[in-house]
Amino acid sequence: YMLGRVEDLLGNRELAVLYLKKALEIYGDYSDPVFLLLQIYMKTGKIMEAYLLAKEMLESYPGQEKLLRACAYAAEKLHYNKEADDFYKRLLIMNPNDAGILKSFAIILIRLEKYEHALLIFKNMLRNKPSEPDVLSNMSFICAQKQDYANAIHYAQKAIVSNPNYIPAYEHLAYAYKIKGFLHKALNAYDAILGLDPDNADALVCKGDILYTLGLYRESLAVFEKAVSFDAPAVIAYYYLGDLYERHFCNKEKALEYFLTYRRRLEGYKDFQGLQIADKRIKNLEKYAQNRLSKTS
Repeated sequence: YMLGRVEDLLGNRELAVLYLKKALEIYGDYSDPVFLLLQIYMKTGKIMEAYLLAKEMLESYPGQEKLLRACAYAAEKLHYNKEADDFYKRLLIMNPNDAGILKSFAIILIRLEKYEHALLIFKNMLRNKPSEPDVLSNMSFICAQKQDYANAIHYAQKAIVSNPNYIPAYEHLAYAYKIKGFLHKALNAYDAILGLDPDNADALVCKGDILYTLGLYRESLAVFEKAVSFDAPAVIAYYYLGDLYERHFCNKEKALEYFLTYRRRLEGYKDFQGLQIADKRIKNLEKYAQNRLSKTS
């Protein structure tokens, strides 16, 4: 165990894991190696290993709070939402007023679409901290999911007043404005996001979509071209570029190039509906190219 601690401090985490596993083989459920091993797994992104270890140890010690916290955190990260829901409920029996547990539990409730329960938790949290931006932003998201867009806008604006640099609040504000048809206000919200994070590909795509809807095709084209210039480009931007070049800039060769790129990048996402749409657009453009070649010949 001590060798494991030293190797961890030296940054030799793989070696530390080997020593700690050996300690567990010798001592069984000795808690110190377990918790240090869990920490290393978490720090190195081995969330599944952490989850399996914590869950195994929890069977022997069902009331051990540290193990429950590890299970809940790992399950949340792995999007095992029903399991996380159970772990957080057990933790709340031990710590009914723990703000961190309450917040994480509410996030899981949102994922499980239990919006009323999550909203109630966040409202209670506001009594102690009435201007906490992440709480207000989550309330905005919940209201939008319930189609209560007036309150979605209200809570997002309050979150922005509390922290003008909090990007999720602008995202929820922009979404609510867009759904309500306030496109120029939504555009301003996306511009605010890009002012804080110029390389935010999602915000660029959303801004480009609004510009497209408003008929500002040249401005939309520039935004989508930027969205595909990153190391991790926004895939849907390739589709918009193909559409713009085909419908509005009369460049079917370039449109075909973008639709083909869109299709290639979409394959890894297993988006079968998107692939069908891409195939249809590609087929029409390839047919056009063949007809044009025949006429030229």
